[in-house]
Amino acid sequence: MCYGQTGAGKTFTMVGSSQNFKYRGLIPRSISQLFQEVGSRFDQAITVRVSYVEIYNELVSRP
Repeated sequence: MCYGQTGAGKTFTMVGSSQNFKYRGLIPRSISQLFQEVGSRFDQAITVRVSYVEIYNELVSRP
């Protein structure tokens, strides 16, 4: 969860840059780690569901 002043870098921290893999954010890094772990468990069937909600100017949107 991120909270803070406008322009402080919350979105960049969470999502990162789509132009440069090196600057990916917390969400893509977490998803990558999750799928590495799931991929290493050959003896189990695992279902992954992911969602997130962004509140911008007190409006809820799903990016």
